[in-house]
Amino acid sequence: MDPAPHLSTLPAEILQLIIDQTHPSGHWPLAQTCRYLYQNSERVLNLHREAYRNFRITSDLDPITVFNLLWSVFSHGVAHIDAWHVREFEVWGERDPGWGEDSEADSDIDEDSEVDSNPDEALLDERSEALPWSPPEFDIDYFCEELLKVPDFFPKTDEQQWGEHVRYGLETGRETITKSLMLVHLPRIRAIRCAKAGRERHPWVEMLCEYIYWCKAAGTWLPGLETLEKVFVSIPPDGGYRRLNTGPDEFAALLCLPNLSEVYFAHLDGDFELSDLGVDLFTNGPQAPFDKTSPVRTIILDHLENSLSKKLISFLAKMPHALQNIAIRFQVIYDHEERSRSAASLAEALSEHQCKSLQRVCFDADIFPDWPFFMPGLDLKVMRLFDDLRVVKLDWPGVEMSLAESDENLPREELLDRLYRLFQLCLPNKMEILVLNLFEETAGVLLTGELARGNRDNLGYVDEAIEAAIKSTRYDNLKAVMLGYIQISLQHTAGGDWYFPKAVKAAEERGIYIGLKGDVPPPGLGLDGTFVPVPTRSCMVTGRLRTE
Repeated sequence: MDPAPHLSTLPAEILQLIIDQTHPSGHWPLAQTCRYLYQNSERVLNLHREAYRNFRITSDLDPITVFNLLWSVFSHGVAHIDAWHVREFEVWGERDPGWGEDSEADSDIDEDSEVDSNPDEALLDERSEALPWSPPEFDIDYFCEELLKVPDFFPKTDEQQWGEHVRYGLETGRETITKSLMLVHLPRIRAIRCAKAGRERHPWVEMLCEYIYWCKAAGTWLPGLETLEKVFVSIPPDGGYRRLNTGPDEFAALLCLPNLSEVYFAHLDGDFELSDLGVDLFTNGPQAPFDKTSPVRTIILDHLENSLSKKLISFLAKMPHALQNIAIRFQVIYDHEERSRSAASLAEALSEHQCKSLQRVCFDADIFPDWPFFMPGLDLKVMRLFDDLRVVKLDWPGVEMSLAESDENLPREELLDRLYRLFQLCLPNKMEILVLNLFEETAGVLLTGELARGNRDNLGYVDEAIEAAIKSTRYDNLKAVMLGYIQISLQHTAGGDWYFPKAVKAAEERGIYIGLKGDVPPPGLGLDGTFVPVPTRSCMVTGRLRTE
């Protein structure tokens, strides 16, 4: 259906014709009308500017603002401006604002205070404290009555029951109902960030799963679900080192959104047992991931259990062929062998189903990784299957362990020959960036190889291996080589750090950038960050869960 005509759609010739053909007695009324339109248009544009500043990217909102924004969602004309500008929204967990109670707010958190170094210890209990806001100053009964009149406003449930839920949310200030109803109807929402404090799963995520199921069953999508492109579910655990895994059903439901391009999901249950609801999501409707039509391009799983179930591996491996990037950060443990086995199993499964679509693959266990996707030190046969990878990262301990995996008694010469062949012939053909972690100290110990034996005078083979990769004619697209972590320098220093004269010379001859992971690389290399950090106390103040 064609949109209604507007004055703004009239060509300049028509507007000029109106002025030219107007009777002289009509010039004054016409000018008054134009002046009125101009003045009121300026007022409306100011409302747009204010809404853009306040709501385009929101932090956590106080309950009254949430109610006003909810009202704007279902309004028309000027009253709809605030909702129209919401593009990214943050949802915190359930909390009691304490209507009419005097309590200390948590807004006095010092933004410059020390940030928790371990995200598992980042408690957000302050968000669950009562906040000293006043009760809303509008008629709750009228508000609920008007919402119930909106067509298709509630899922396939008794409307009166949902009306009572809305009333309860408005009267108590709790967010699960009010924010979920608002978000799924926002006309241009693109990204949602979910954070949670406490021991229970985020109720809004569970409710979102119900909405998705309802929409798929009805064969239509609510506006907010149809426009969503990115969803970040970051749910930190409670105190100590206990964790709260989130259900596979919620993760599976998100993948059914019709225009979702990126999903970040923390603490996914490693057992991955879909309920009947989760299974129905993939068999009911045209957007199920297994029918190869889902547009999801990036999946990031954070704080995943180190032992992955076969069902989870199969689920990820058989994702739609639009999938280009997959990143997994395991929970912080020091059992590197267990993590390597899990990574190897998943990588092999991905190589069978996704090797032609995936461009970046990442496995990591760092607390705050600062580098993008990579392949772990896997079997050379598996490595060769990922020819389309653009960014390749190798952990040197994993490389040496994989080389000697078949026979630990191989002579040094045979190991070196395998190493040189790996770097010269067996890395992905389309590799553009090679990232090497030569020294890992996350566990406080030296892990493997010559370095583990403290023989710093016999490490020239590392330099020669990097040189072999740079000189190889197979990697025509190679643009940069980055080296890390510590005690490394590109040139010889008095402190005895590693240095790589052959690799540096070969890079200069080919015009390839070579640098350290602490350096600032040239722009345009694609060395952007990967993970959304689990929120810490400083994130609560800024309201931003992503590093900018």
